[in-house]
Amino acid sequence: MNLAESFKNKLKRIDNLPTLPTVLQKIIEMTSGNDASAQDVIDEMSADQSLTANLLKVANSPVYGVSKRIESIRQAVVLLGFQEVRNIALSASVFSTLEVAGRRGTFDRQVFWSHSYLVGYITRDLYKQFPDPRSQASYFTCGLLHDIGKVVLDQYFMREFFMIVDAIRERNVSACVAERDLLSMTHADIGGLLLERWKLPADQVTAVREHHTPWNTPSKLAAALYYANQLAFMLGYGSMKEEPPVTIDSFYDSEDVAWLDEKGILLPRETLSAKLDELRADEERLAKAINQSAGDSDSTSA
Repeated sequence: MNLAESFKNKLKRIDNLPTLPTVLQKIIEMTSGNDASAQDVIDEMSADQSLTANLLKVANSPVYGVSKRIESIRQAVVLLGFQEVRNIALSASVFSTLEVAGRRGTFDRQVFWSHSYLVGYITRDLYKQFPDPRSQASYFTCGLLHDIGKVVLDQYFMREFFMIVDAIRERNVSACVAERDLLSMTHADIGGLLLERWKLPADQVTAVREHHTPWNTPSKLAAALYYANQLAFMLGYGSMKEEPPVTIDSFYDSEDVAWLDEKGILLPRETLSAKLDELRADEERLAKAINQSAGDSDSTSA
């Protein structure tokens, strides 16, 4: 049995992965139907102090640009909207759910969180280029969660993850290339499987699964997430220190361009360059926002 077959057999036992905390399961169930009122969900969230603290930390970050500090779940719902608050609650809590007691993992959690937060920020900002009103509240959330498959690999498949990191270093390739060569699937596939298992909204599952291959889906959220990820790498905020950098030149020289162009979702070089310049001009504020959002990295990051 080769490594890819062995890994797939292990992945079939994905039931070994933790389920979402009961409060998050209940919130997803309540918001998936029409029976629960907004007040019911506010009460459910407010009863969990850890969830409330994590949610308010994200809600008060510069991503949302609120003019006054949000002090309660109710106030967050009024200012940000019900769906946005539900998604923040979910994304602010899932990373700690995947932690294995006594295992710190093999990659830098602060680097990973900085990348995830920045991708969330940029994905939300790219809504103007890739608008989908049905999924608007999911843009920031998907940015935070897009690489959750890497956390699964690091925490539950350490042998395979070490081999992936070695391949990245030795061959100077992206995580996706190393993963696909070794496992016949990528962290994006694994992230999609996990979010599906957790019964997250279908738009989020698709966007996370296809965030490296947006030409496989009509999802505008997936396209925004793809470009946000690329821009974060161009700014020097990769999710792992071992991965090779991305530049404007290397991006437009890549094989991705032909696929993006064929599907009509290739951003002109001038547009992407302008967005990169805009982000660089705002880099000091973004760095401060990232540090603020991280807080105690043990409680917020993976």
